[in-house]
Amino acid sequence: MAQAPQLLPLGAALGTEILGIDLSKPLEAGAFAGIQATFAEHPVLVFRDQDLGAPELAAFGRRFGVPRPTR
Repeated sequence: MAQAPQLLPLGAALGTEILGIDLSKPLEAGAFAGIQATFAEHPVLVFRDQDLGAPELAAFGRRFGVPRPTR
């Protein structure tokens, strides 16, 4: 069983750092659900020291769905 990622607040208004996630590897559904839940509460997430190319970064972003314009 994988260890749960750690959440490190980066200030009241800044966001949250997520430790213990390697975005260069496939994420299990439960791990991604945890990221989504954290994003819903803290709309700025920081994942330090990730080794992602453009395709991997785009694939991670697509998991959140299609961007929608806001008005």
